[in-house]
Amino acid sequence: MSRPFGAFVPGQQESVFTAMAGDDCLLHFERSELTPKQQQDDRDNLVLTAMLQVALTYMGSARDHVAMHALFQQPPWNLALQFYNGVFERLFGDVVPMSQYHYYPSEGFYEAVAKQHPEAALLGLYMVSGSNIPLHNSKQALALSQKVNSKMHFARTAPAAGIPVPETLVCTKADLSGAAVADFFTRHGSAMLKLQGLAGARNVARVASLEEASQYVAEYDDEIDLLLQECLPTDGFTEMTVDLTITDDTVAITNVRQILFAEGLWVGNYISDKLELSDRQREVCLQVGRYVQALGYSSPYGLNCGIDFFVRGDDIVVIEINARITGGLFPARLIERLGEGENDTIAFIDVLSPDRFDDYQKFVEQYLQDDQGEGMRIVPMGFSPFVEHVAEQDRIFVWQIVMGDFERFRALKRQVLGEGELPTAELITVP
Repeated sequence: MSRPFGAFVPGQQESVFTAMAGDDCLLHFERSELTPKQQQDDRDNLVLTAMLQVALTYMGSARDHVAMHALFQQPPWNLALQFYNGVFERLFGDVVPMSQYHYYPSEGFYEAVAKQHPEAALLGLYMVSGSNIPLHNSKQALALSQKVNSKMHFARTAPAAGIPVPETLVCTKADLSGAAVADFFTRHGSAMLKLQGLAGARNVARVASLEEASQYVAEYDDEIDLLLQECLPTDGFTEMTVDLTITDDTVAITNVRQILFAEGLWVGNYISDKLELSDRQREVCLQVGRYVQALGYSSPYGLNCGIDFFVRGDDIVVIEINARITGGLFPARLIERLGEGENDTIAFIDVLSPDRFDDYQKFVEQYLQDDQGEGMRIVPMGFSPFVEHVAEQDRIFVWQIVMGDFERFRALKRQVLGEGELPTAELITVP
């Protein structure tokens, strides 16, 4: 494929063929070198990014194409895909038609895409990674992606670029026995331990001691890079994120979101017009964009880049950049296409028993519009056709937004689907 490629922002005037199938783990590691935990992380990532394939169909337009797992063609997932397509067409009109969904085996996904693919002006990727090198075939682009998405590179270079970050120590596993690490724990007591790897707070853990840090990385080689970062006090700080559009000449903030966690993992975003950045916080975000742009991450078509940061009052502390498509871009685009502003929207991933999927779709259909006086509406974004064993039960992942009264949504979903369905919704603290 010789066409331009990258994590393009939505709304391209050129036709786009987008292929996404779990790229984070293989950005920095070879598949043959993955530890058992990384192998499971990579599998989980493939399962979760299947939801993005469905959501890409409303992110695009009738000129675009989307690569999907072949499993989507099998019942009951093929009928569910028709339901989602019908919802998107009713809401937005101009979406990717089902005739332009293209199916590939999950094993060797990118290799299969490279052999047979539709013609389009642009190749859309989640991120440039070693996993999708059969598509971009560029060692230079891969090296750039590894640099701009490296927690370690950012920690080393951000302060000189005028970007406020927590105190950070970059080391290897072997360095954990050294004086510098001991001094870090003496001064801070605990630390956030980060490894290169997956998004969504995976491969990130709060460790209360040096011994706990050593246990967390026990399965890795001594040469693996680690990052120890001071833990910001939880009182008063709020974790936020923005998406940037980065072109060759400009940097722009496209949306602002609050990050939602459940049991330590990213599950979604809170989006509201109540969320505002101060002038200083906005300038720091733009400075991060200029920093990434100067590294070479840009395109005349506009590439997406996410920034994770903490705010308290006018203060801002940047903790991570993600030069890729972010999970929060999808609900932000959905709300933009709905044209109803950003009033108290919760976007989240949850799990569902496969035998309740039909009931879930009926539930969505009933409350797709707030025409029953419930003060809330639910709009689906995607689902994964992989049945996973979660907490000793077969589950599938579903992704949706709830606009309006989230507590009323919780009550209705218990009533319609049962107490055990969509359990993550019960764990979300509404800002």
